[in-house]
Amino acid sequence: MKTQVTSSGQCKNSPKNQRAETLAVALASADAQTAATLLTDNAIWQTAEGKTLIGDQIGESLRRAEAPVSVVVTHVITHGKSAAVNAEVRAGKSYRQCDVFEFSNAKAEKVQRIISYRAVAD
Repeated sequence: MKTQVTSSGQCKNSPKNQRAETLAVALASADAQTAATLLTDNAIWQTAEGKTLIGDQIGESLRRAEAPVSVVVTHVITHGKSAAVNAEVRAGKSYRQCDVFEFSNAKAEKVQRIISYRAVAD
């Protein structure tokens, strides 16, 4: 089953915002292939479940994960080498997810660090 994705619509003129949103959707929807194109080789992900994954462990974790029914991105905010993406994910239970990214440089070509937060949706 393919995840239904609803974009924020906030990324039309900002490649940095677009990359942040694309990565957040890839992480939420278990798309290891897309995530790999946007992460540094030694990226660190502190997941919402409290795990710390480094490098190839991120892709392995995504390949084992089950894709949700839908991801709705509500906000994308970037500034300098940082970004935050807020989304609502529906997979069995609905939850809100926020991913905070640290890019490897100001051009925002790749992400080197991710911290994810999750809360049960009302």
